[in-house]
Amino acid sequence: MSKTAILLQARTTSSRLPGKVLMKIGYHPMIFYIIKRLQKTGLSVIVCTSIDKSDDLLVKYLKEENIEVFRGSLQNVLQRFLDACKEYSIDQFFRITGDNPFVDIQYIMENYQKIVSFDYTDTIHGEGFVYGTGFEFVKVKELKEINSSNEFYLENVTSYLRENIKDRYCRLIPDDYRKINDKVFLSCDYEEDFTLISLIFALYNYRIDITTKEILDLFNMYPGIYKINWDKHQIPKY
Repeated sequence: MSKTAILLQARTTSSRLPGKVLMKIGYHPMIFYIIKRLQKTGLSVIVCTSIDKSDDLLVKYLKEENIEVFRGSLQNVLQRFLDACKEYSIDQFFRITGDNPFVDIQYIMENYQKIVSFDYTDTIHGEGFVYGTGFEFVKVKELKEINSSNEFYLENVTSYLRENIKDRYCRLIPDDYRKINDKVFLSCDYEEDFTLISLIFALYNYRIDITTKEILDLFNMYPGIYKINWDKHQIPKY
């Protein structure tokens, strides 16, 4: 049977909001909420970070919390993932990034068999899930086939797959209730994003399993709060 895990790609050297994964939301850093949320799927969660000293503090926190962590190349993320999969004997994995605390775990759990039936499954494309709630599923055999020295492909792990394996690639398009991408931005790239994310957590009493539907219900009740980060993104100013 294929071994499936969640590989959470995280680092502290973000150019737009450095150290965001360790910034506190309530009593815990943001990465705490991401990991605890992903663990509810029942899959193993491994944080894939770099060997660069800039990530030493992140690794220290993860080890103190008994969270599995793998360290690899800072720039060659493709090799980092391949090495992590070899270390943990992983055949296929969900790729999550450390700036998305509201990944749609409910969808993963409810549609697992459909997702893993493809070699690569994508929800982060333009017609995909609300920005910041998506994920990717990747079979390791496809990563091993990537033969490119292009720095873009080495850093942006799955871009090559989106361009080159159309016959084994599924673009999931969500139900209508998830499709308000032009109004809601839930990934954490800027201080304003972090402010919005922190507010959503506070309004839902810092629950780790806040659903996409609950977030959209909140938008329908209080659309004004979602304007906090509009100026940082290409979102129509309604």
